[in-house]
Amino acid sequence: KNSQAFRIFEITFAGASSSVIVDGATVVTGNSGSSGIAGLRIGSRGNNAKWLNGDIAEIMVFNANVNSSNRALIRAYLYQKYARGLRLVCDGDSLCYGTGSTGGQTFPVQAAALLGRTAVNVGIPGKNITSVRDEDDTLPYGGVQNDIAVFFVGTADMGSGADAAVLWPILLTAIQRYIAAGYSKLVVCTLPDSQTPTNPADYETQRQTFNTYIRDNAATYGYVVADLGADSRIGDEGDAYDTTYFDSDKVHMNNTGYGVVAEIVVDAINNG
Repeated sequence: KNSQAFRIFEITFAGASSSVIVDGATVVTGNSGSSGIAGLRIGSRGNNAKWLNGDIAEIMVFNANVNSSNRALIRAYLYQKYARGLRLVCDGDSLCYGTGSTGGQTFPVQAAALLGRTAVNVGIPGKNITSVRDEDDTLPYGGVQNDIAVFFVGTADMGSGADAAVLWPILLTAIQRYIAAGYSKLVVCTLPDSQTPTNPADYETQRQTFNTYIRDNAATYGYVVADLGADSRIGDEGDAYDTTYFDSDKVHMNNTGYGVVAEIVVDAINNG
């Protein structure tokens, strides 16, 4: 539909577990049958008709399953190589990755659709703030004037007992690295509610302290805040019990909840 659009298609041939993923969102699942890739055509239908009116930049073929973490890294590599300047690059833990979402409706996908951009989601379940600070794959040295980066990270750290006062300087270093790399805008999300039973006893106190650091330093360090922690649907203590927005584990969200995150992130981008 858009001759200028850049898309990444991930095709998995695995019998009944076969799938088609476009830009990180699963669009088709089913059974590819017993013939494997024997009938595969690239650039046309299987009957060698209806030819592709477009360009194919690169084809990568793997003879084994590629796990979700490596898929995220491959997408980041391809987007940086072919679609720089058009991206919404999102980095963080399982909430950024989209655990709890269905049909690929993570917050980066929903936010990118609202902005008319391409989502690059390098969030990984369990990723901590130190890993975000040390990220190299998403840092386009030399500057990318139109790319926007989003940090949604910290819940995994605090759920493991990390202290907000220790985490903040690490996150600040990550913020400074991304801004220096040339992103046109950096959005940092405050943390929404989490009510998982394994949280430390002082989790809520640490969350509020961490969110205050993020809010109070934005003007000084040149980023904008997507204040998830101040939203009455997902940010108040106890909101994670509301299955309108949250998954049953009381920390991750469903598609509606990630839609709220996308809405707040896009508002920060447009008005920050």
